[in-house]
Amino acid sequence: MRDFLDYIRHKKGTICLFLGLLAIFDSGLFLYDSNIEVFLYVDTLALVFFLIYLFFSYQKFKTKISILKEAKEKIMLEDMMIDDPSKIDDLYLAIIEDLKDLVKEDRDERSSMYREMIDYYTLWAHQIKTPIAALKLLLAQSNDTKIKIEVLKIESYVEMVMTYLKLNEDSKDYVFEKVSLAKVIKEEIRYHSTIFIYKKIEVSYDGIDVYVLSDEKWLAFIISQIISNALKYTNSGGHIKISYRDERLMIADDGIGIRKEDLPLVFEKGYSGTVGREDKRASGIGLYLTKKLCDILGIKITIDSKLDEGTIVTLTFNNKSKTFE
Repeated sequence: MRDFLDYIRHKKGTICLFLGLLAIFDSGLFLYDSNIEVFLYVDTLALVFFLIYLFFSYQKFKTKISILKEAKEKIMLEDMMIDDPSKIDDLYLAIIEDLKDLVKEDRDERSSMYREMIDYYTLWAHQIKTPIAALKLLLAQSNDTKIKIEVLKIESYVEMVMTYLKLNEDSKDYVFEKVSLAKVIKEEIRYHSTIFIYKKIEVSYDGIDVYVLSDEKWLAFIISQIISNALKYTNSGGHIKISYRDERLMIADDGIGIRKEDLPLVFEKGYSGTVGREDKRASGIGLYLTKKLCDILGIKITIDSKLDEGTIVTLTFNNKSKTFE
């Protein structure tokens, strides 16, 4: 009953307007000597429609009051009087302003937490490079190839963490310049040479006397990830071929391949596919980062593969990353 009385007070202007218009209309009928039946018919019809309007309007009013009471408890609107019907619109404006403030505070807090996380993992990544470098020096004279490979994997995973962090913080760490594909490829083959030798995988590399407009560091990361995947999923005694033709760099292997149903999803974040599920260590992040960087550098990356036959990864250097002979 209290809500209804509040509603009547809230709608008193509308009710007075309706009664005033009805009186004017009735006065017109009276001046034209209309009979009593016309008065009753018109007034009854108008009143029925107005009561229907009031009924639905009242339901909406109750919903507003309920929302406002809940909002008052959640965002502390102690200075606003919900019991005063005239303040409803003011209350809604106050709620909107308070919610905007809350969203801004939440965004600022999340941004601060994310920044702290980025700083922590960046520091961690830089610190862990020191023991990795020390391990590599200690293993330089060692013949324990398995340990060397594991250290190489750790170094690769750290580099993936750094790349992931930089991609997600909209880093501007890109320097486009004339880059020698031959230099980048040779360095990555040399970097992975321990695995090539250990798994007895042959690599054939056509001399590529080509330069592309790209960022050397991130292009090296892309090629490194592709070679790393080829090595990971190629059995001992296999073969990897690196060639260049018509502005396309192709890295092909005769490894275990990728299922047809997995191909459209290989670049999805965290997707490791059927092969990845069999290999519990697969993170499904390498190709995701590779695709992201290719998009940034203006390189089109495609993968063709057949199960148990091998995989071909193609990098097409388009107008955004033109080649120089």
